[in-house]
Amino acid sequence: MCIRDSINADKRNWIMTCGAGDQGQGADVMNQVGLVGSHAYSLIAAFDVQTRRGQEKIVKLRNPWGEGEWTGDYSDSSTLWTQELKQQLGWTSVNDGTFLMTFDDFKQYFSDMQICMYEDNFQYSSLKSSCNPGKPTLLSINVTSPGQYYFTVNQQSKRKADRNSQFKYSWVNLVIAKVVGNDYQYVNSIFKADKEVWTDGQNLQPGQYIAFIEI
Repeated sequence: MCIRDSINADKRNWIMTCGAGDQGQGADVMNQVGLVGSHAYSLIAAFDVQTRRGQEKIVKLRNPWGEGEWTGDYSDSSTLWTQELKQQLGWTSVNDGTFLMTFDDFKQYFSDMQICMYEDNFQYSSLKSSCNPGKPTLLSINVTSPGQYYFTVNQQSKRKADRNSQFKYSWVNLVIAKVVGNDYQYVNSIFKADKEVWTDGQNLQPGQYIAFIEI
């Protein structure tokens, strides 16, 4: 999870969601800080702002139940707030399920984050495939129109796994290259262990491309 991705998505009005982890210690750990374990939240906004403690990264979330909020730093009752910061981040002291927290706390209590990279003129295409450990998957991609392209690899959600299995997402190596004659021209890549792994949007010209996927 990266605050840069959240801030960029917020500026572009993309939809963001996140999931609270169960911490592997039971619901009490989450309840003590006002959160619900194994529960989805809306990620409304992300900020990189100056506070009385210095430069801090803060996120704004909402519990879709409309109640129940974070009780730690930058919660409604936190003493860290200044009047200027309240106005800047849209703080309200209402139990409506909306709250703010530091990105460090977010990473501690939330296990995943999703960003829906949506624009009105975007087109979506997907393919379901199986990957075997140690055996890369190669996909041929024919780009017919110039434009900005995102490539994503999704793994099965850990919510389908046995809670006691200590399930972890596999590392994904995703490489995008353009076919140039008998050779390949590097375009983009990412190596990450997460449910959703994606490359930044690339401006591609028409041509033949390949996606190298290793899990």
